[in-house]
Amino acid sequence: MKAAVLTDGAVTGGPVRHKYETTLDGVRVEIDPEAVWGGIVAAVKELAPDSLDLIGLTTLGPAFIAMDKAGEPLTPLVTHADRRSVEQARHLEREIGRQRLLDVTGNRPYPGGIASTTWRWYADREPERLKEADLVGALTTWLHRRMTGERVIDPSQASFMGVYRTTTLDGWEPDLVEAAGGNAGQLPEVHEANRVVGRLRTEAAAELGLPAGVPMQAGCLDGSAVMLAAMSECDSDEPGLLVNSVGSTDVLAMLIDEPRPMPRLLTRALGVGRRWVAVATLASVGTTFAWAQRTLFPDLESADFHALIEQLGTESDTGGVRFRPYLAGDRTTLNQPRGGFSGLTLATTREHLLTAVVDGLAAASAARVPLLTAVRAPRPQVFVTGGAAADVMYRDWPAPPDGGDWTRRPVPEATLAGAAVLAETVVTEGVPEEPTL
Repeated sequence: MKAAVLTDGAVTGGPVRHKYETTLDGVRVEIDPEAVWGGIVAAVKELAPDSLDLIGLTTLGPAFIAMDKAGEPLTPLVTHADRRSVEQARHLEREIGRQRLLDVTGNRPYPGGIASTTWRWYADREPERLKEADLVGALTTWLHRRMTGERVIDPSQASFMGVYRTTTLDGWEPDLVEAAGGNAGQLPEVHEANRVVGRLRTEAAAELGLPAGVPMQAGCLDGSAVMLAAMSECDSDEPGLLVNSVGSTDVLAMLIDEPRPMPRLLTRALGVGRRWVAVATLASVGTTFAWAQRTLFPDLESADFHALIEQLGTESDTGGVRFRPYLAGDRTTLNQPRGGFSGLTLATTREHLLTAVVDGLAAASAARVPLLTAVRAPRPQVFVTGGAAADVMYRDWPAPPDGGDWTRRPVPEATLAGAAVLAETVVTEGVPEEPTL
């Protein structure tokens, strides 16, 4: 996690980073909420701001979590990479119907990637845990519950809950909530990401070393923050804007002015105003490269390993080896594929294997462009952010719909830049005067 102090949109303190562990157990991918909170506390204390006018959040999502009446976690944060809920996803689609889900929520019930599948998994497999559930939501929901006492979520995070009317932005859909195993009273209020929805409580302020009462915005999905940063960078909110966030997951997102859900894409609200985002993902890119380094090239430093990736991506000598790039499954299918190599012989080298990994990921990256083009024509400029971004990932992209070439424009510290955009457009009407309990 990352934190910084921003003044007039510029970073004046930090950024500082603190790690937390993601637990991988078979198809389960979880984060301990207290580990995230510990990272936040450490980061804020390291920054030690002299004064503070506003707190903003951008977080990963979905990260399903259920809480009791005191706001204590009843479940871990179950991330978008979790694949335990395939059976529940199939059940939800049979019960509700694929087309209705697309029409209402914008998405099929992808295991883990749409949180209703996880909610239903807990209802089926661990109902005792949910008996005391007073609030169900995303990571931002839990952080607000802990920091302000409020029960909130923004439209970008709500879109991935699987029970929100994403296509119309007008609230939760009761029968979908029931199908997920919950009730409407357990869900947070939906507020736009730039709205101040609470103030820092005394207890949380003491832990963070901050004054109580600081206003806090609803916050949004990290991908929405990146899109807001790109919109600010080009000073436009015109549809077709492309953003590629390449981290552990590779997210290719396009800004649209009306939702057009499709089975192989994710559709979510931007989080501010009546704008949506069509998203094509690769569930594992940075994590696949990290796996390849750990498994095949543990003797190389990271800089040398990434230089080798670029070199092998140019040479493309796989020795006949092929790689299926699904080490974390697929975020836009119900039946989850697994990764693997084929075409191995006794002559296969580790360089062949890594080249096959690069080829498989580059081909998968390129295959997303026609999916997004079916929604609308993208602009030929791509705003790029993320520590795993590499030239080789764009090697196989087809030409833009109108011809010519793609151009790539880096957006440094994009999530912080997006948080700055939210701060610049802050909405304060109706802010509670005192932190609530």
